[in-house]
Amino acid sequence: MNCRWSAGLLFVVAGCLSAASASAADRVASRYGDLSAARRDEGTFVIALNAKPVAEVVADEVSLYRVTPHGDTDYIVVELWQPGLNCHHSYVVLALHPAGKVEKSRVFGECSDLSAATHVHGGVQVELRPVVQPDASGTFLEHYLVSGGKVTKQRLPRSTAKP
Repeated sequence: MNCRWSAGLLFVVAGCLSAASASAADRVASRYGDLSAARRDEGTFVIALNAKPVAEVVADEVSLYRVTPHGDTDYIVVELWQPGLNCHHSYVVLALHPAGKVEKSRVFGECSDLSAATHVHGGVQVELRPVVQPDASGTFLEHYLVSGGKVTKQRLPRSTAKP
């Protein structure tokens, strides 16, 4: 009898956790409204700000991450997932401005995992860890600077990074 009750509780708790994680991944609140990602068709998502479409991305799955606000612009990192053997993620950054303007960067960071995103003068820096490391002696992180819709990449060795 206790086994049935425990198994039932386990399914209820698991269902709640999966529902919470699903809603957190496809919706984010910004200072300028709610940003959401909805599947348009197989392999395409529409990103909307306050239910108004602002961008379209090609991916099998999408996750939204809000960079902690600083200044007038809110930045959202959009993680795009595609099936593959080792490489699944790539990224787009959306800049939300007070007047309602939204800038979308090009897709960048193919075959890498999100490590961090921080503000820099005039934009945001996204730090990614490549899935395939070029040198076994140290972990490399890729730094992408996103400003004014443009993406600039630089690769720096980082001996303190953990694999």
